[in-house]
Amino acid sequence: MVPLIVPVANAFGVDPLHLGIIFAAVAAALQLGAGNAINDYFDREIDKIGKPLRPIPSGRISPANAKIYAAALFALSLVFAGMINIYAFLLAAFNIFVSYIYSAHFKKTPYGHFVVSYMIGSMPIFASLIAEKIPPAIFLLAGMNFFANLMREVAKGIEDYKADKKLGARTLEIEFGKEKAAAVGIGAAAIGILLSPLPIYFGLNFNYIFVSAIADLVFAYCAYLLWKSREETLVEAETTGEKVQKYSKLGMIISLVAFAVGIL
Repeated sequence: MVPLIVPVANAFGVDPLHLGIIFAAVAAALQLGAGNAINDYFDREIDKIGKPLRPIPSGRISPANAKIYAAALFALSLVFAGMINIYAFLLAAFNIFVSYIYSAHFKKTPYGHFVVSYMIGSMPIFASLIAEKIPPAIFLLAGMNFFANLMREVAKGIEDYKADKKLGARTLEIEFGKEKAAAVGIGAAAIGILLSPLPIYFGLNFNYIFVSAIADLVFAYCAYLLWKSREETLVEAETTGEKVQKYSKLGMIISLVAFAVGIL
C-alpha cells in the first residue's frame, strides 16, 4: 500500500486497511453517481419519451450542469482511488473512460449490455485491490456479477424497446429481435448459476452454498420470465422486462450476502 494513505490513517487513528475500505466504497459510490449523471445526459432525448420525470427532461437540471456534476464526481472518485494505491487509481481511471465511452457511443448499440456488465463485474476486483492482490474467488464473483447484470441489461433493453426504436437506437434487442436477445439473457443466467458453486473450491465455507442457492433460484426465475417474454407482445414483454430487472437486482444482492456469509 502506498504511503499516502498511511499518514491519513495515522492522523485519524485508524487501520490503513480499514481506511482503504472506506475510500474504496466512497470512490465506487462517486463513480456510480457520475456514471448515472453522464448516462442521463446522453439519454435525455430518449427520457423525454419514456421517462419524462427524470431530472434533465423535467427541467430540474440543465444538460450543461449535469455534465459538470458528472465531471466533479469522476474527479473526486479518482482522488479517493489514488489515495488507496496506484492499482486502484489505474482501474478507476480506466473505468471512468469506459463509463464515458459507454454512455456516449456504446449504450444504444448491440455491445452496450456487455460494456456496462464489465463495469459491474469489475467492482469486486476494485475492492480487492485495497490489499494489492486479487484472490481467485474474487474473479469468480466478478464473473457472476457480469453474467447476472448481462441478464438484467437484456431485460432493460426489452423494457425500453419501443422508445429505443423510435429514436433510432441499435440495441441488441432491436438489431436481433427480442427473442434472440432474451436467449442471450437466459444463457447469461445459466452461466452465472453454473459458476455459483465454484467459490467453495477457493476457501469459502459451506454456509455460502445455502445462501447462494437462494440467489440461483431468483436468477432461474428471471430466466423463466425472459423465456416467457419471447412469445409475448411488446407491451407484455416490457412489463416482464421490468420484473426481471427488479428480481435480478435482488439476486445480485443475495449473491453478495452469500459471499459475505462464506467468508465469515
